Amino acid sequence: MRAAISIASTAKNHDLAHIARAFVTAEEHGGRKQAVDHAERSGASPRALSVLKSAVAAGTTSNWGALTNDTDDGVVGAFIESLSATSILAYALSNGATRAPAQSRAVVVTNAASGSVVSEGSVTPVTSLGLNSTPIPPKKAVSLIVISKELMLSNVAILDAELRKATARAADAELLSEAQAGGSTSASVGTSDEAAKIDLATLLAAVNIAGSSLVLAMAPDVANRAALIDDGRGLMSPSGGIWFGIQTIVTDACTAGTMTLIDVTGLVGGIESFEIVSSGNGAVQMETVPDSPPTASTVTLSLWQSNLVGLNATLWFGIEKHRAAASATITDIAWSVSPDSPA
Repeated sequence: MRAAISIASTAKNHDLAHIARAFVTAEEHGGRKQAVDHAERSGASPRALSVLKSAVAAGTTSNWGALTNDTDDGVVGAFIESLSATSILAYALSNGATRAPAQSRAVVVTNAASGSVVSEGSVTPVTSLGLNSTPIPPKKAVSLIVISKELMLSNVAILDAELRKATARAADAELLSEAQAGGSTSASVGTSDEAAKIDLATLLAAVNIAGSSLVLAMAPDVANRAALIDDGRGLMSPSGGIWFGIQTIVTDACTAGTMTLIDVTGLVGGIESFEIVSSGNGAVQMETVPDSPPTASTVTLSLWQSNLVGLNATLWFGIEKHRAAASATITDIAWSVSPDSPA
């Protein structure tokens, strides 16, 4: 049995994992009714139960909103909200990036209109407005895991959280690649606390403009150092926070020793959907770098024969940078924990 669903997944309602787990039960016991019964016993939300009880083939819908009376914006909004503290993409879309669907051309303002104060009887000056049409090609971030049916049936929270985080990390790597293209890059000026401040000042000078909405993406090793530098606020930790007044997200998508400042108002895009496909049939090559395409020598594992389930999460999104100076990066960061370290 192969089940595909497209719904929002939050910490409160682990709908994705509940439905996938119900389908594993159906595979074992032979029908939709068993899937529904298991979901009800395990405390699945009304949203999850409505998919399993739907008039169409259960769990095969790609339009969750049509079944639940949720709009697509509501579905995607819940997904973004659940990740906005840990995902650069989710934070950007919640804090100033121009929202536009993939496979479209977004019109963005590159030169804002200006206003004037004139006295009565004076001529009214004409202002200029710069616009740019930016294409947004669709992209997808995927995460495939293979687990035992026993694990599927015993732990909903782990599956829900890990599938969301894995796809978000992949999407963040793509966002950083897009943001860094065309942006300025500089090496860190030294190892002292003062050098750290100079590095940040370099980023601000390159990126910050009136109306900016800034987010700082840091590699974990850089965040470890930043958390030990006193900015007078104490709101920064090794896992992120606010550093010198700037929202900071720690991510493995950043190369070690780097940090990137992004003005999210210079980005345009959106998240289309988050889909999970579960299957107890089929064959999988158990490699993190699989053969593509498969060859005669490719070794695969039968899920059915091994009593395993494959879960494939897909995040459909699009993100583009429409202002070249909307990002800047510092590399080779090695700030010392000692306040008296020489620069």
